Amino acid sequence: MKVNTKKLAVVVMMIAVTTFTTAAMAAAADHDEWAIHGEYAVVATGSCLHSTLGFENLIPPPGSPVWTPKPGSVVWGAPIMWQGIWTFERNGTAVASLTNNIITLPPGDPLGNPPTPPGARPVHFLFPFTYQVTPDGEITVAFGQMTLIGMVSMDHKTLTLGSANQVQQIPGSKAICNVGCVLIRVSDE
Repeated sequence: MKVNTKKLAVVVMMIAVTTFTTAAMAAAADHDEWAIHGEYAVVATGSCLHSTLGFENLIPPPGSPVWTPKPGSVVWGAPIMWQGIWTFERNGTAVASLTNNIITLPPGDPLGNPPTPPGARPVHFLFPFTYQVTPDGEITVAFGQMTLIGMVSMDHKTLTLGSANQVQQIPGSKAICNVGCVLIRVSDE
């Protein structure tokens, strides 16, 4: 039996093109929804500036705000490092289970019960939050007064998030926390 190599080559090329086109279309459809779900391990670092009387927003040229503690405030800093699991549902809700490792800098936190001296301590958190993902993969996470904004990777397995210079109400004071997070998917459901 004689095989026509030109016809065979055309058939092989058609199969290859169909396979790659179908895979590309499936991938594009998947990324159009930017669905994220399941458990993501999180590691985040950052720092917070606390002020018992809050902050003033000074606007120097060329118009970027500068936050400074109000005169008379007790002020302290707290570098932080989160570790834990964030569980995302497809409906835009999620739950974070975190350990926040805090280093309280001098003079310490005068508002703790009892007041917290300078030092290191873990604080465990479990809290719900909401999230939204835009068609181009930008993700916004909101919990309390903090908003984190970042990107979802093309394969939905990695999220990067950050916050910057957001004044947040903390019981008895206000804080500005700058935090950067990396999340890696560890399970689908």
